[in-house]
Amino acid sequence: MTLIERRPEGGKSRSFHVSGTAAADLLPIIRANVNSGSHTMTDETGQYHHLNKYFTEHDFATHGKGEYVRDDAHQHS
Repeated sequence: MTLIERRPEGGKSRSFHVSGTAAADLLPIIRANVNSGSHTMTDETGQYHHLNKYFTEHDFATHGKGEYVRDDAHQHS
């Protein structure tokens, strides 16, 4: 898993080896490394559906429907 910080002046990225893909595997890493006041952006994967409980905002792009950009939620290039 890679977490990418987006800032106009450039942000940092952090990568982690994760043994599984369940929310129970991912959420502790996300919560430990992302400020609760952050606006999180992901794809539509179900493991991320409850991020809005822990962070100020959560937006996502629905890749399964061919959507790769929705407002500020988009695939990082």
